[in-house]
Amino acid sequence: MEDAAPVTVPVGLEDIEPDHWIAWVFQIPGCFASGPTRDHAIAGTAATYAAELNNNTRTVPIVVEEWRGKLVEDRPGFIINALFDDDRRPLSGDDVDAAIARLKRQRSQLLALVRDTDLATSTNIEEVLLHVAGAERWYLSCLGFEEDRQRDGESVIEMLTRVRHVLLDALPLLVGDDRTGEDVGEQWSARKLVRRAIWHERDHVQQIRSGDQPPART
Repeated sequence: MEDAAPVTVPVGLEDIEPDHWIAWVFQIPGCFASGPTRDHAIAGTAATYAAELNNNTRTVPIVVEEWRGKLVEDRPGFIINALFDDDRRPLSGDDVDAAIARLKRQRSQLLALVRDTDLATSTNIEEVLLHVAGAERWYLSCLGFEEDRQRDGESVIEMLTRVRHVLLDALPLLVGDDRTGEDVGEQWSARKLVRRAIWHERDHVQQIRSGDQPPART
């Protein structure tokens, strides 16, 4: 039996920060590959796409959009990241259902990693969790959903959980929503919010697993 022909996979390529490229697979919200160079990121999409489908699908990634990060002059270290043309495509109900399921799985993984960790003596991990919650607050605010910063007496886990509930409740409201928002010169849409929220949490899950380094950008 002949092998099936490889599947063409449209991707958006972005240098999200120095020496950190991401190839976003547009067909599956939250599917991406990263690496220190554009070629590493593109090559990684084959494995991530097959993992998403849980099979051995062979792929040919095609870069249909490419974005170079833009520094903000009055915000040292802040890089404006991509709003791809594909990000303007409204979310479907299936997209939202898949995103919610993925975000719940990832949050379970994150909490499992820190469940037996003494946060009082693990400043780096606590900073990572605050960073994840703060990033989600920002993503939501760019589309008009506001949520408090850490409240008096609230633990970092409680804050993380509260902000995530706001995100999960907001996603069904964004089905079919084609508006965009902007903050610090960066544009946002519902589809961008989904891909960035999934990517950001997964990035920091991997960070904690690899040795609990201080948090990076949002």
